[in-house]
Amino acid sequence: MANPASFRNQLEEAAPRITKEIESLIEPWCEIILKNLDRARSRESFPKTINDPIWGVIELYPWEVCLLNSPLLQRLRGVRQLGLANLVYPGACHSRLEHSLGVLEAAERMIRALERNARTPMFRELGILTDSRFG
Repeated sequence: MANPASFRNQLEEAAPRITKEIESLIEPWCEIILKNLDRARSRESFPKTINDPIWGVIELYPWEVCLLNSPLLQRLRGVRQLGLANLVYPGACHSRLEHSLGVLEAAERMIRALERNARTPMFRELGILTDSRFG
């Protein structure tokens, strides 16, 4: 995998104007996120809960709430995950932001399942056999 610093240098050399435009867009978003994180650290924060029709209750940690409240993610509210499917199926009104929350919960459940089941012998044998397909 390429080094992020070298990639950035290559991008600056190849397209300095685009690099500056990207940085000018990212900087305000990062400032807002960092300010929200500082505020969350200064007061005792509890997980925020969101009720999702598919996943049930999704808990968000304070740093996840900061990311969720940032313009970077809030702009996804207006982007449809399912395109024009809502014209045929009126209940299919799913935004990219809602999709992101579902992915967060799915990842959390996978992590919990791995924590529960990773100690079983089957996973140990899979670890041993993982590269056997290359021989």
